[in-house]
Amino acid sequence: MWKEDLKESFVESLMNHQHTNLTGIESPRPSCRARRPHRGAITLFFVGFLLISVLVGALAVNWSYLVTVQRHMQRMGDVIALAAVHELPDQGVLRDLPTDQSTELAAARAEAERFRIANNQNASDALRTDADDLTITAGHVPDIYARLEDREFVATAPYNALRVDVRRERDGAHPLSHMINGFWHAKPVSVTATSIAAYDDQLIGFRPTSQAAAPVLPLAVSEAAWNSRTDADNNGVRELIWRLKSSNASSPVGANGALVDLGGVTVNIAKIKEQLASGVKPEHLPGGELGPLGTGPAPAHPGPLSLPATDTSPTKSDTKALADLLNQIAQSRQPCRAMPVYRTLSSGQVDVIGFVGVRVLSATDEEQSGPTEQQRLKVTLEPAFVFHGTAWTSPEAASRNPYIFKLRLLQ
Repeated sequence: MWKEDLKESFVESLMNHQHTNLTGIESPRPSCRARRPHRGAITLFFVGFLLISVLVGALAVNWSYLVTVQRHMQRMGDVIALAAVHELPDQGVLRDLPTDQSTELAAARAEAERFRIANNQNASDALRTDADDLTITAGHVPDIYARLEDREFVATAPYNALRVDVRRERDGAHPLSHMINGFWHAKPVSVTATSIAAYDDQLIGFRPTSQAAAPVLPLAVSEAAWNSRTDADNNGVRELIWRLKSSNASSPVGANGALVDLGGVTVNIAKIKEQLASGVKPEHLPGGELGPLGTGPAPAHPGPLSLPATDTSPTKSDTKALADLLNQIAQSRQPCRAMPVYRTLSSGQVDVIGFVGVRVLSATDEEQSGPTEQQRLKVTLEPAFVFHGTAWTSPEAASRNPYIFKLRLLQ
């Protein structure tokens, strides 16, 4: 009997304990109070994270803004340097005068100012520059092929390079302000950019591309004729009167130039017409290159280029067509061309020893009346500077070319 009472009492006690736990009447409440400090810590953590995110975002936006401005200044400096150095070659070379680049330096600075003004017309207020923000320095780079860390820029004549410094100093007249600095107010900051452009005169040939034909005339001039030019129009520049022999073989008048096949195959009047009309393209040349010229021996230092040539004028129709094409060049916006130079013509070949830059002034067929056809192509040219991206330059060049250049951005 007592066993059954004990068993009943135990079961009742167990049931009461389970009921108390299930209903939670006597469950401890401190567990509910313990969650409140954790909930506040999460809020504080979120607020701190938000503040840090805003700060980092503000710094990122500010840094991006300054980088954008600096990159714009760098691009502007590059463009100005390349445009202004174009004015730097000494015009005295074309007039056989002593070296003096003071006028050319003034022209380069004027060109830089023109480009600065043009940039400001299309730029926002933050990206505009004042005249005082630009510093133009002419100088000489002895070795433009040297590594950047070894390259020298010496601010002395003869000039072959131009340095453009774009500076917006924090204490200058035209400072650049942070977008966010100190959170609530802007402060000026210094931003600078430097560009150096030079003209490379170590010419060894030409490399046309599918997008850019080489500006080379398929007309060559003898070295003796080039050196004996005369100033016929009294403009201070000695002109070259380039002539072929008459189409009449019995005519005693000689020639001082020749038609050449730049591709090295055979003189083809149709191809010469095409090259005069559209320039020299890669398909006109073996391997797509005209050159390289060197001092010899080949292959490390190849010598003169041997090209097929003729110093006799072609037929009447062809001579007239060539004169018309040359006059079109003379009247175009780009009348300057490169012209091969040779020493002698022998057995239908000339050895090209270099190139000169020329401006085509006019061309005519000196037709003569008589029982036989007598055509004679005559072209008037004068020395000129030629800047072109297809110019092939190399430190292995035998000499420096005073007329033909390739622009290079060195920094």
